[in-house]
Amino acid sequence: MALWLCLGFLAGCALGVRSAATVAPLVWPAAVALGAGLWLVGGARGLKLGLLAAAATVGFWRGGHFAPRPDCRSLATLVDGSERTYECRIAEDPQATGLYTRILCSLVRAGRAEARGEPILLVTQLNGAQLGDRLRFEAKLQAPGPQRGRFCGIAFPSAPELEPATGFLLPRALLAVRRSCVRNLKRVVPQPEAAFISSVLLGQDEELPRPVREELRQAGLLHVLVVSGFNLSLIAAAVAGTLRPWVGWRGVLILIVPLSALYVLMTGSEPPVVRAALMAALAAAAQAVGRPAHGPTILALAAASMVAADPPLVRNLSFQLSACTTAGLLATAPWLERCRRLPRPLGALFSPMLGSLGAQAAALPVLTNNFGLFPLAGIPASAFVLPAQGLQMLAAALSAATSAFLPEALARPLSYPAWAVARYTLLVGHVAASLPAAQLPVPKLSTATTAAYIGLLAIVMAPQRSRQLLRGLGNLLRRLAGRNWELLLASIGACLTWSIALQLPDGLLHVAFLDVGQGDAILITSPSGRRFLIDGGRDPALLAAHVGRALPYWQDTLDAVILTHYDLDHMGGLLGLATRYHVGTLIAPAGAPPTPWQAEWAAFSRRAGKSHVAVVGGLLHCSDGVWVEFLRPYDPLPAATSSSDNDLSIVARLTYGKATFLFSGDAQAAAEAELLNAGMLSHTWVLKVSHHGSASSTGEQFLAAVRPQLAIISVGPNKYGHPASDVLERLASVGATCLRTDLLGTIEVITDGKLYALNTGL
Repeated sequence: MALWLCLGFLAGCALGVRSAATVAPLVWPAAVALGAGLWLVGGARGLKLGLLAAAATVGFWRGGHFAPRPDCRSLATLVDGSERTYECRIAEDPQATGLYTRILCSLVRAGRAEARGEPILLVTQLNGAQLGDRLRFEAKLQAPGPQRGRFCGIAFPSAPELEPATGFLLPRALLAVRRSCVRNLKRVVPQPEAAFISSVLLGQDEELPRPVREELRQAGLLHVLVVSGFNLSLIAAAVAGTLRPWVGWRGVLILIVPLSALYVLMTGSEPPVVRAALMAALAAAAQAVGRPAHGPTILALAAASMVAADPPLVRNLSFQLSACTTAGLLATAPWLERCRRLPRPLGALFSPMLGSLGAQAAALPVLTNNFGLFPLAGIPASAFVLPAQGLQMLAAALSAATSAFLPEALARPLSYPAWAVARYTLLVGHVAASLPAAQLPVPKLSTATTAAYIGLLAIVMAPQRSRQLLRGLGNLLRRLAGRNWELLLASIGACLTWSIALQLPDGLLHVAFLDVGQGDAILITSPSGRRFLIDGGRDPALLAAHVGRALPYWQDTLDAVILTHYDLDHMGGLLGLATRYHVGTLIAPAGAPPTPWQAEWAAFSRRAGKSHVAVVGGLLHCSDGVWVEFLRPYDPLPAATSSSDNDLSIVARLTYGKATFLFSGDAQAAAEAELLNAGMLSHTWVLKVSHHGSASSTGEQFLAAVRPQLAIISVGPNKYGHPASDVLERLASVGATCLRTDLLGTIEVITDGKLYALNTGL
């Protein structure tokens, strides 16, 4: 009965939140009278119906009385374009996004008036801010637009004053531990695997690159693997299975409750993790008092408790997916026992596939109503990925511990298992997302259709009653992994073998124009395997992911890095490489980076063995007959110019046999004219089109002298109109084949010095 009461409460609360209607006082006596009438007429069955109606009424009342968004009316007069002094207290863990930090804080003072704690969002370059700190800044408060339900205003302060919080705050201390673990993981594990491990273990997914996240979503794996309650279920099952014979269920309960609470606080209290923590505690409590821990009832109680505390959560996508997929896994548990009786190869294949099918089927209404797509590839992908997640959690915990307490030379080899399983998981996601039918378009389901579908699904799955949740999770893990280690290890080994083999030298020159959005980044691999990087785009996490995928796990050195100029869309990504990588030779133009980034650039420069200023006529020998010649800029810089001017960008030419590449940075018409007058331009195979295809570059005379066969435009979504239509027409007029990273992804040119081939979408 508890299951149905919880479901009735959830249904009523969802209806109340959607309608935002309040229940009149007369409804309560009417509900009591209805319940009493049903009891008198129908006996015990009527009483149950009356209780169900009462639970739905309570849910409707709770859902209709929540505040859907903060009261922002008091700030309306401040959004007038005027600059004021504000004070606020940080309300959540600051989130690093690229080179900026997003801080949600509660206003304490606005101008000379005290504020009432209205939430505002700050986007700033401030580092080191933590939960509970106080900020004082001057800025113009802007309206938040469509995200008003999250905060009341947004500001972009350049240099806020930070006042650290005093006293001990447990959430702040746990978040500091999480940040420290993330930094240490990035130090010993390359990207994007380090970001993935941080996501799985600690809920810190801000540095997971968008293309990787998109691949996991298309493969139907993101909601299962990233910041997932499934991870806490693994921990709870391991704790219960290990300690129950020694301390009993009461001892397990005493340990699980505080451990789960600490884990929830450390991972940022994400809804899936809170749901899993409540389920683990409720299941252990039921066992401690001698009652069966019925999985569906435990799930319903946990969900109802969370929604009762925060009614808008019923509309949260993460909460909906977590609850639905968990219900699907619980419902398919009886069918998994039948798969256990199959021969080992078939059981190893169909058990995880059946569990994934149940989870995806249960989440279908949520997926269709929010995305209009059903991740068909998620069913076979989960069959390969789910058995590895127990090993992933164990290896990730080992990596986090060793990277925190051991020197880098010892922590790196001990972190290899975590990297290996993460690399395997991301490879499976990459392959699944690239399948032709990875996502199946599905029309949005109506309310009646959704109800009919859920009813039919419940009949088909027919979950067994009185199943003990923790024991079921333990048995499920043993079925998924316990007897299938040979198949699992063989799959991981095969993927890793090919992954490493593709990173080894093949005797050819590889020039990869990386897809870093609106920016430039070019990774060069010589025939003997030496790596050279020209520029780094804007996003440090995205560049680190590209470099981490290209370099073997054990390699932490780039032979040379060339920065063409100090604009952030060329320099920004390089600032994050200092965490893990050393640089043999650093070559940059004269001048200095913008003031806010000088400290980060200095830290990166210190990781370089040698630093040089590019000079005209300078040569860089990249080994194996690969040479880079610098055509611009001049040193010293001309008078009345700044180091960020596009015309001061380094222009370089790479030659290998008959193959030639011209890297023009952001050079514009004036620089092109100087190169023409100096007679430095000649026919080239590949031209990196200057300034992302800006109309101020790539003139007719310049193209007539260069006559490229391939023209690569490194560009992303932008407000500047890049690439300009005039540039595209000029490139077509000289017969150049134009390739764009925003359309094709990473573009790699492979050559032996005589012929070339292309790879795209890497």
